[in-house]
Amino acid sequence: MTEVVFTERVVDLYGNEKFLDICVGDILHPDETPVDYLVLSSFPNDYTPTPKSLIGRLSTLGINVADLARQKERDWRKRWRCWVAGEVKLRKKPLRIVCFEHGSDTHPASIVGNVFRTVREFLMEAEERRARCIRVPLLSTGDQGFDRLEMMSEILRQAYLHLTLVAPIERIQVFLGQGPDDLHRLLLNAGIVIQGCRTERLVTKRKPKFDFFISYRQADTSRMKRLVEYLQLRVPAPSIYVDVDELQPGSYWKMSLVNAMAASRKVICLGTDTYFESSECIDEFHMAMNFSLVKRGFLIPLLSSRDMTFSQLPVSMARVQWVDVGDPPRFEKAL
Repeated sequence: MTEVVFTERVVDLYGNEKFLDICVGDILHPDETPVDYLVLSSFPNDYTPTPKSLIGRLSTLGINVADLARQKERDWRKRWRCWVAGEVKLRKKPLRIVCFEHGSDTHPASIVGNVFRTVREFLMEAEERRARCIRVPLLSTGDQGFDRLEMMSEILRQAYLHLTLVAPIERIQVFLGQGPDDLHRLLLNAGIVIQGCRTERLVTKRKPKFDFFISYRQADTSRMKRLVEYLQLRVPAPSIYVDVDELQPGSYWKMSLVNAMAASRKVICLGTDTYFESSECIDEFHMAMNFSLVKRGFLIPLLSSRDMTFSQLPVSMARVQWVDVGDPPRFEKAL
């Protein structure tokens, strides 16, 4: 059976209610929750069904993950170490499986946020897509043997953040397993992590104060500075948010960026060759894209690249009208 031990109500930046559930029991147990995405982890290119793994459990229910891997709907392993399967039916209910393959070169806790980036990118490829519920076990802690407390803590932090970021996700359920010996310790620490997320959001919240938020890659600092100089010439005394100037030492950088964007009148995304390689830049772009649905003229996407073409953009990013300002950039074309 499945039991929801605790539900955290998360209000996103639009004011919409989202929900983060901490669950115990069988992640595959049928209930009334409409699950759209089930996340699992594997060794790279190894989908052997073993007794301890979710892959093994699925195989007993007629779902062969190796077969799904041969016909991936989206393969983002180079960018995010994840892939998305086509729709399958689990006990007659349709869902999609997301597989996390981190490899041995990186600790999974440091990149587990890519699971939610993968779902978000898939959802944002089409305007009508929504996720009613994503179910996530303690990834990489079974046959791969990583620490359960460490993985749980980072999964919860990333889940909370992505629910805040106005992604089209209504609920995330994190499963701690079936009667594990360390359940009391996990639940105690889950409460500490959730309280930390609440505090982080509270202490970084700010009132509207910026004319422009500039989203850019650190490698493109020279282009960013040219953009700032142009804005200062064009707009009387503009208030501009640039992360290297505004983040205070010791601040929670990710939530600080979230609240700074929410406190800005416009966001300029400076799309360069390196910008599209950065998960953090894509996070910022997706957040600005969602804000632009209710803030007319909020997002100003500028493409400054010699090699990148519009057809090479990630699908979700190609949905908006980019302005090609050239390389080196000529900002008078767009601003």
